[in-house]
Amino acid sequence: MEPRISPTSVKRKNEFSARGSGIFSRPGGAPLVIGISVVTGCIAGCIGAFALMYFSGSAFFQNGQNSTPYFFSGINRRNTYQSAIREVVDNRLSTAYVALYRVIDEKDLVTSLSAPDAFLGWGMMMTRDGYAVTTVELPSDISVYAKVAEHQPQRVEIQDRSLATGLTFIKVNEQGLDIASFSSTPLIQLIGQEVAQVQLRRLGSVPGVDIAQVIGIGTEQSETDAIVRSTEGQEKFLLLGATVLSDRGAPILDSARNVVGSVAESSNGTTKVIPWTTIKNTLDKFLQNKTLAQPYVGLTYIDLSEDTALPEMLAVKEKNGIYVVTVSVRSPAEKSTLQAGDIITAVDGQTLDARLTFTDVLQQHIPGDTVICEVRRGADRLVLNLILGEKP
Repeated sequence: MEPRISPTSVKRKNEFSARGSGIFSRPGGAPLVIGISVVTGCIAGCIGAFALMYFSGSAFFQNGQNSTPYFFSGINRRNTYQSAIREVVDNRLSTAYVALYRVIDEKDLVTSLSAPDAFLGWGMMMTRDGYAVTTVELPSDISVYAKVAEHQPQRVEIQDRSLATGLTFIKVNEQGLDIASFSSTPLIQLIGQEVAQVQLRRLGSVPGVDIAQVIGIGTEQSETDAIVRSTEGQEKFLLLGATVLSDRGAPILDSARNVVGSVAESSNGTTKVIPWTTIKNTLDKFLQNKTLAQPYVGLTYIDLSEDTALPEMLAVKEKNGIYVVTVSVRSPAEKSTLQAGDIITAVDGQTLDARLTFTDVLQQHIPGDTVICEVRRGADRLVLNLILGEKP
């Protein structure tokens, strides 16, 4: 028996076929609908994901303890930084920073300063009578000139360089310049904070500001045992989690326009910054002694005050001071008769503890100074004269 087909159904089917299926009947209609659907789905998915992250308290949307959405607070922070730092880049505070140039021909300064490889980096004015500091290792066999804002170029007098800190002090023949102001934030509190990378105005460059995060603190010293220290090569530096576009020696500033540090070098996606503490301590020492010569002792040690478990581990009764691990041959430490296993408890009458470390004491002295060490050797207590040498 043949199936019965309603004439009405046939008629409607034919009408539908004659009209087509709307947009699908147009040339390219089907791909257009599919494309719109995909885009709409992606937008809806993104909105949903962002909403979920926002209301679930995702770190992506949080700015520290501030509950303001990161997207908006990030824009505000960037604008705040750029607005604040613009005074450093363009206005009067720019005279606190000097551009350093290698000059081949002093008779033609214009040509020499414009050479592609002439620019060396930046220095920061430390005193109003012309002393400045830089992380740039300046050549000793070629003249170096400093250019301060719109002032005429001035020849630089290299005063001294500290290999331990990587800082060079110079004298610029300028008076009454602005000086860089330091941050007062302890280094440990800077970790996780955002700082401004400043690209200062100089010949052939465009000034600008970007933001990076302090991701840690490091030291030049590489020890297999992290608790063993050396009297040499322990200067700390800050690590930024970005390769700074700023020139070497350029300042890293906080939102209050204070110097957090100075760019030393960038590599592998991070940037090493000489911190404000090192710059300030080195400056104080230089101004007092007019030299950056580092005192040399020649020993490695363990600071007992770093961990309450250390005295028990080493089977000693002293809770503070430094436990001598090794003494270098023909070093000032050996000449003073210090031995491995000795515990230096005080220097010049100052007790060594977490507030005053052995490194802090050494930074107060220069080569040739004599310091008096109070030493515990077994059951004996000794007083030894240590004549500081110069770091070889």
